[in-house]
Amino acid sequence: MKRIVSIILCIVMLFLSAFPAYAVTANMQTEQNEDGSYFVITNEPLSSTLPLPGTPGETEKHEMNVILALFKNLITKLMRLIYRMSGQKDVTKTKYVYYYSSDKTLLWSATVTGEFVYSASSAKCIRADYGFETYDSNWKLNDCICAEQANTATATFYVEHHSLGVKLQTIEKTVTLTCDTNGNVT
Repeated sequence: MKRIVSIILCIVMLFLSAFPAYAVTANMQTEQNEDGSYFVITNEPLSSTLPLPGTPGETEKHEMNVILALFKNLITKLMRLIYRMSGQKDVTKTKYVYYYSSDKTLLWSATVTGEFVYSASSAKCIRADYGFETYDSNWKLNDCICAEQANTATATFYVEHHSLGVKLQTIEKTVTLTCDTNGNVT
């Protein structure tokens, strides 16, 4: 049984690595700000070949992306089953945050990674970490506070926008990852 699942998993991973641009977007969330800027939050990194929200071509590729994302979700569940069969009960998950200007220019991106241990009766966050990258020199990370509390990993980013050495604004963005007793992280 384990051997069959392992073979299927290998085939699926080869398929997904051959088509990385289609393995994303089912769990994409967009948050619009008053000034027209917006956040895109995903469970997978955005590929440069994927259409951004609101750009032409999104509708045509969306159906294919959803089907492949569902397929990838099934594979993830199979992998968790294999880990459980081997006695391992830990999971690590990363959430990706992208910040765009109102004219759809990517200004900065960040990641939040949580590592969790879980059993049938409890889940606990044992590590929270972050990453940050800027694509415009006027935007800089001032601070990021990571916390592990019960079954949740949290990171709060404080990103400053400067022009000619003057701070114009600070964007605060909090992102959380929560693990349940089945090892599902949202």
